[in-house]
Amino acid sequence: MDLHQPLSRRGALRLASAALPALALPRLARAATPRQVEGPFYPNVDQLALRVGALRDNDLTRVEGVLRDARGEALLITGTVLDAAGRPVPDAVVEIWQANAEGRYLAAKDKRRSRSHDPGFQYFGVCPVDGEGRYVFRTVLPPAYPAGLIPGWIRPPHIHVRVRVPGQPDFVTQLYWEDPADPLLEKHRRLQRKDLIIAGVKAGDRDQLIRPVVEAPRSVASLAAFGGEQLWAPRTLDFPITLRQELYLP
Repeated sequence: MDLHQPLSRRGALRLASAALPALALPRLARAATPRQVEGPFYPNVDQLALRVGALRDNDLTRVEGVLRDARGEALLITGTVLDAAGRPVPDAVVEIWQANAEGRYLAAKDKRRSRSHDPGFQYFGVCPVDGEGRYVFRTVLPPAYPAGLIPGWIRPPHIHVRVRVPGQPDFVTQLYWEDPADPLLEKHRRLQRKDLIIAGVKAGDRDQLIRPVVEAPRSVASLAAFGGEQLWAPRTLDFPITLRQELYLP
């Protein structure tokens, strides 16, 4: 996968001044973000090549050449990529990939025909950090879905995250959330408690991966400018990523 091709116009990250006050660089070091497995549904290069703009873009709700936006409820994900001392990691690139609003992945390995594809959804996005380590994505909230490996195992809603840093092996994790406005909140909490992947994270570290979703006034932390466009979502969450050298595993 070529990570050095130019960013699309919408993919060029320009954070509006004072638009994301919650992302101010912390003064103290934070605990390292727990690592999670990549999973089987990372899209391959051929699939991404068929979706114009899908490789180098951080707005997953729009696809070039498709008139309508993605189905589902929009979510703005913001965050920083820092080292253990709380300093921005230079040249870091954040990738996310996920299921659409029906729980279907772009990856060819996802053969669940009962869940349809969404031509207006990008499934995959890329965002290089700015000088303060900040990144941002607009996407949609995916649902829970059966893992298909063990009977009864249902994966809670999640988004896969990869951080690429030149000269280092990739760091991969998964992002989960609690949304007070979600009518399925208690069900999703139960799925998180039973999830075999989350179970591998120490209880005290799980709050780094299970993040609160909040209502976002347009005038506060939800506005970001991308190549001249302003993107907004009614809900937002902050996902800070802290890397330690020993977390870079092949």
